[in-house]
Amino acid sequence: MPEIKKLNLSGTKVQSLFPLRNLRTLTYLDLSHTSIKNLEPLKYLTQLDTLILDHTPIQTLDPLVRSHTITYLSAAHTDLRFADALVELPALTHLDICHTPLTRLPDLTEHSQLETLKANDSKLLSLPTFAQQNKITTLSLNHTRISNIEPVSLLSELKTFEANFS
Repeated sequence: MPEIKKLNLSGTKVQSLFPLRNLRTLTYLDLSHTSIKNLEPLKYLTQLDTLILDHTPIQTLDPLVRSHTITYLSAAHTDLRFADALVELPALTHLDICHTPLTRLPDLTEHSQLETLKANDSKLLSLPTFAQQNKITTLSLNHTRISNIEPVSLLSELKTFEANFS
């Protein structure tokens, strides 16, 4: 099997990730603008660092529970409804869930490396609990349903905070 590190399948007609399960050296995968729904084969990609799922019909991140190496996850413009698997991704530095029907995020107290959280135009009702020693510098919550922004006061590294029309 070739030692492919980066794979961009954006905009392709790929329907199954099963053939990718043996690409164990893959660190970057862009599946944006595809019809992929099942992320199950990704659990075998133990080196995966960057995963882009924008504009796909995915509804859950559950198959990613063993993907401890993912630092960059973008699932914007998806049908994402369940994100409990994020608890199992403590290496995340960037999370984009903009334009999703997601109403809540799990507890992020183990995500001390998280720097960017973008949730614009999502259906989030509240902020998650953040790590005490966090590195969040950018928080975008424009057009959400969040009414209590008190947890933001715990983000000592925060440089950019947006919450227009929330």
